Amino acid sequence: MKVTKWKAAIISTGRDLKYLRSSVFSYLKKRKFEVIAYEKTGYPVEPSVSAHEACIVALKECDIIILLIDKSYGTFFLDENISITETEYNESAKLGKIIIPCINQKADQDRNTILKAIKQIKEKKGITEDKAKTLVSPHYVDSWNVIDFITNVYDADKDNWVIKFSTQDDLLPNLESRLKGLTRAIYTKCLESQVKAIKRQKTVTLSLSLDDIINKGYFIEPEYEVQSGVEKGGLLQDCNIGKSKQHIMLIGKPGLGKSTLLSKSFIENAEQCLNDKSTEIPIYISLRGRGTSYHFDYNKFNNEYFKLYIGKEIYPLLDESKITRLFYIDGFDEISEIPSSLDRDLINSSLFFAEPFVLCIRTRFAEKVVKKLSIDDKCDLIIKLLPWHKEKAWNYIEEYCRIRNKEKLYEKIYDSYFDNDELRDIFESPLFIMMFLMLIEEPSIKLPLDKINIVFLYSEFINQWIIREIIRAGDDELESIKRDILDALKFTAWYFYKSRFESEIHFVNKEKISEYLSKIDSNLPSVISKQAFTSLLDIKPYTNEINGFIHEQFMEYLIAEKFIECSYTKDYPFKEYLGYEIRWEINRLIKSIWKIKSLEYLRIILDNLWSFYEEIVHSNEKSNLAIRNHIMYYIGRLPIKEAKRKLLIADDIEKDVFVKLSIAFGLIKLSDYKKEDEFYTLLKSDDLFDKANRGYHLVYYRDWNIKNEQPPYLDTGQHKWDATFQALRNHLLSKEPRHLTLRRVEYFTLKRFIEVRKKSEPLSKEDLKLFENAITDIENKDFRDKAYAEFKKLKKVWKKYLSK
Repeated sequence: MKVTKWKAAIISTGRDLKYLRSSVFSYLKKRKFEVIAYEKTGYPVEPSVSAHEACIVALKECDIIILLIDKSYGTFFLDENISITETEYNESAKLGKIIIPCINQKADQDRNTILKAIKQIKEKKGITEDKAKTLVSPHYVDSWNVIDFITNVYDADKDNWVIKFSTQDDLLPNLESRLKGLTRAIYTKCLESQVKAIKRQKTVTLSLSLDDIINKGYFIEPEYEVQSGVEKGGLLQDCNIGKSKQHIMLIGKPGLGKSTLLSKSFIENAEQCLNDKSTEIPIYISLRGRGTSYHFDYNKFNNEYFKLYIGKEIYPLLDESKITRLFYIDGFDEISEIPSSLDRDLINSSLFFAEPFVLCIRTRFAEKVVKKLSIDDKCDLIIKLLPWHKEKAWNYIEEYCRIRNKEKLYEKIYDSYFDNDELRDIFESPLFIMMFLMLIEEPSIKLPLDKINIVFLYSEFINQWIIREIIRAGDDELESIKRDILDALKFTAWYFYKSRFESEIHFVNKEKISEYLSKIDSNLPSVISKQAFTSLLDIKPYTNEINGFIHEQFMEYLIAEKFIECSYTKDYPFKEYLGYEIRWEINRLIKSIWKIKSLEYLRIILDNLWSFYEEIVHSNEKSNLAIRNHIMYYIGRLPIKEAKRKLLIADDIEKDVFVKLSIAFGLIKLSDYKKEDEFYTLLKSDDLFDKANRGYHLVYYRDWNIKNEQPPYLDTGQHKWDATFQALRNHLLSKEPRHLTLRRVEYFTLKRFIEVRKKSEPLSKEDLKLFENAITDIENKDFRDKAYAEFKKLKKVWKKYLSK
């Protein structure tokens, strides 16, 4: 849909108000309105439509009607006993247009005088009003029709927002004030549209919109804990910032319902605002994929807001002093894959974080980025959503089946899965539960399923979604279309994801995706118009902008699938993919998918990774160093014995310190205690490896935003290490074997970060107690003793710099 300017129409009699109309026209044009007036060029006229009817048709395109009334009533409309101007006014009222009546003071005074006279004559002579009218005549206006027209306006405008003027010199300032006074009404127009759009948002079930989830009994308030601040009234009450006026951060793992809760809170606040005609305007902001160069400028955002929700440029005479904004912010953790390059000063000075807000964000992103940006310092309340416990999950499944009149289905689900603790990850997440429930409602799905895990859930869910949409569209050749759509979705997921490594903001639409896909496979652009393709994307109505997928986790899964496919075939984007630092959630999915692949399949992937490594092993180009590092990362995590042998070979031939670090970590995670001892000794004795080890961590965990630097990245103590510490803390409290074998190296790494910076922070006394208790998780006694000896060194260094 086309984005248009705000359009104002001037309606009045013509000849007697020629100069006034011209002044108003010029004033509106200078204020950036598009103006229509019958005497000006560009007035919309259609063939076979009379000039009188054209005036009525033109009103439909307008947003604001400026009505000017002076002494003349004007020409009658067609054969009716009413003027064109009054007909235009009545039609504007029927269409619900914003009308600003402007009445000459002399005409208004004439009406008041004559109406008083009529009243006196009626009372004195006891005659009807019609007969009394025959005894007096207006003094200023030309006829009783003008008096009746003015009365009609007053009767319709109960608030008496009528501008009275003597000359154009006092009309125009009053008109400007009146147009600025529309600010709240204009914002509520945007708000109404935004509420409708958010209510219509697709959920993981094709039959349910977000509005259905909220209002038909499917929504359950999540479990949560308050991490900072004091609750005022509970989760839902606090998130209604129209009441709480707080700055709130809402964190949690993916799929726990953060965005649903945010949307529900926004909708409730918005509907309250609309009902109360409040000047406190809630505004929902999605920052998904905006790039690290995003402006965080409210005025620029406002331009985007108007275009997105009402298809218009920003209203020219907004008066922001007349409203208060309440911000509901989603997608901050989807803004970029290089969050450390976000401008801290820009964000901290942004109006988004100055007025009341609820910020919805993933826990890992909050730990890595939010503290560095000091957003948490602005928050009155930090709330963490918790995974669902077993009882809550099963209560929800039972209620879902009851609402859908499928009680017997609940019994089948209960009998098949209640005692299956292996499905804990699925039943902890509202998103996965909804995906699971949608699947088992499919006629083709029979319980119990032979296998069910998160990989199966993603794969089968997306597959069934596409099939449903293809069948709905009545397309033939279902299998071939489904294959092309799925492939196009995987490439599109990669397209969106890799754009997040770039700083600039990308405007993406179907045409850009088509152009991208056509370079990969000439058959793929043909599916872009298919509902089965677009239904999984987040497409905005007026601008047709595509911000990504309807859920971030679908994008992550599709990328993981595409990487595994291309690493098997060596097709695009195999080499391109290995040039990027892929997020943890995607790599976790890759490892989960690997587990269900055959050994032969994994061996081919290993061979392809290794052949690419051999191709670039002697290159010192920065990009190739990063690729070699990433290749070693994936080889070190392939669940086959041959992977370790490749790492050992790479360790012998690799010369670059940065890549050798990746090899070392891979081998140690594979429980190579010989390599662990060798690497630990090297870190203690070699200053270059010590600095490179710390730099490796800073870069990997995004404390160090590398720009033009070449690896190895040598830590000199100038960078903060909050995100790195948090990651190391998580490892040191983990019971996974791959983390246990790294324990001594990571104690040493913590110790060196503290020594170089000469500060004990952010390591705390409580952390040390937890680390010491976790040492008992190491089963290998010899290695446990070595790790404990290094822990005591860490503790001693921590105490040394505690007072400093």
